Amino acid sequence: MQKTAVLPAGSLQIDAGGFWVGREQDCLGGCFDPSQDFLGSIDDIRIYNRLLTEEEIQTLYQEGKDCKYATYSPQKKTLTIPFIEMPVTDFLTGQPTGETELWEGKLRQVFGTMNRFRVLSTSINQIVDGSSSSCPATYTVETGTLSVPYIDVPTGIEIGNKTQENQNTEVFKALMTWDQIGKSFIVQEVEQVAD
Repeated sequence: MQKTAVLPAGSLQIDAGGFWVGREQDCLGGCFDPSQDFLGSIDDIRIYNRLLTEEEIQTLYQEGKDCKYATYSPQKKTLTIPFIEMPVTDFLTGQPTGETELWEGKLRQVFGTMNRFRVLSTSINQIVDGSSSSCPATYTVETGTLSVPYIDVPTGIEIGNKTQENQNTEVFKALMTWDQIGKSFIVQEVEQVAD
């Protein structure tokens, strides 16, 4: 689907009622018909103050196509994160330099907890082969926050006290914070991501 519109020059004027997306306005100031509402999800809206080049449009179209999801194994109680974007910190000051590096890592759920994960130190490695992902997890030094945008979690059935994983997965995103005392990440938020 391709639709091109040329708007008059000047600044975008937004009414005090807000900027509506996914609704059709039948008259000035209202007249919304619920049967004309967009049903579905819209996850990426961008407004530019200039015309994009064909190359820029292609780059935007390709975004997300090389996204590699983290995976959670309920049986092994591990969260494998293929790409973690981490800020480079100055050795002497401990402050971020503004540069980032890509790492891969594995976290293991702390025994007896549902919301704590320890870093498996032998499984944290810097990525130096040039591979990348358009949706890496990100770690913020100042807040000790690890944000994982996509985690594949296998669905399963419980038989007795064991969960049998199957081929189906659900996708979640998670926000974790580093607990220096417990030497582990504490899960703060988990939300299912719509397909």
